[in-house]
Amino acid sequence: MKKNLLLFLILIFTFLSCSSDASNDSDNTKDDTTILPKAIISIYPGFSSDTALFSYDKNKIKSISYKKDKIYYHYEDNVIVGKTYYNIVQGKEVKINEETYSYTNGRLASIKYLDNWASSPRKINIRSVYTYLSDTLVKEQRFSTDYITKIEAEDDYFSLLKIKNGNLIKRDYVKTKTGITSYTYTYVYDNMNSPFKNITGMSSLINEEESSFNNRLSSFSVDSSDYLDIKDYKYDMKGYPILETYYKGGKQVTTITKYLY
Repeated sequence: MKKNLLLFLILIFTFLSCSSDASNDSDNTKDDTTILPKAIISIYPGFSSDTALFSYDKNKIKSISYKKDKIYYHYEDNVIVGKTYYNIVQGKEVKINEETYSYTNGRLASIKYLDNWASSPRKINIRSVYTYLSDTLVKEQRFSTDYITKIEAEDDYFSLLKIKNGNLIKRDYVKTKTGITSYTYTYVYDNMNSPFKNITGMSSLINEEESSFNNRLSSFSVDSSDYLDIKDYKYDMKGYPILETYYKGGKQVTTITKYLY
């Protein structure tokens, strides 16, 4: 029954994708830099679905709205300096956490996270610091502040991020005290356009997959020799994904995603 439902959903999305292709064929004169995702429909076979609606000020993203959540983006000039996250409770927006970003010479320097849950009196402060060892290698350190003692301490692990052609291709988790690599993830990409590539400032947020220039095809754990995920795409005539199928563990289809521009 689940297989039949999954096949039915894929057929529907294939039909919609063909319609989208036809629309793109008649709009080939459109400036590539104006292509932005307006909506992303995610279906979880056997469970539910959700739609993310995007709003913009030209190429600057203003917000992303879901059924039960909303994210606001904040800019200074052409860089993203913050995000604010809300839950939608009885039609009202309830702030749950926020992130603030700082930059040095146009590169991401730090991120501060503040979680503020209405159900709990505590506030959790986390800070990530980015050090550029070269143009392609970045050290990411995380610090946490105890909400009682207010003392900040570095986490037990830091990450080494290897970046190539605008994509994060490798992440090493290294023990802070010993400097020994504990485990490693590698990432493989296609040569097509990421749906987020034209959003102003997004490429600087190297901690997020949306910063990638291309689309991630797979995530692989070097230590366990296991695929964490595999993604398959269908593209429009301009090389942007319109349909994505996500395989959890490289096997089970867990999400089918439709991109609308």
